Amino acid sequence: MDRVLVTGGAGFIGSNFIRHLLNETNYKVINLDKLTYAGNLRNIKDLRGNKRHRFVKGDITNRKLAGPLVGKVDAVVNFAGLIVLEPLAIIAFAPFSS
Repeated sequence: MDRVLVTGGAGFIGSNFIRHLLNETNYKVINLDKLTYAGNLRNIKDLRGNKRHRFVKGDITNRKLAGPLVGKVDAVVNFAGLIVLEPLAIIAFAPFSS
């Protein structure tokens, strides 16, 4: 294995995982991130210029973008995610009584 696609790689956890790969392995990393509320280019600014890191701005649900990227790697590690909490679900689980 020598190429890894990391989704959500501009977030806190994803960017640190990428640093670990780059510092501890010889892997090349493609970093796919939509840059929404959690992803931020400041989290990966120190990776700019690293020849083994390639940043791609985009959405993992875009098959035309993500499909070819997946085809170029040996592994995919997913840190991309969006948590949406429905208000009724919060109310249903909120009351804890002893």
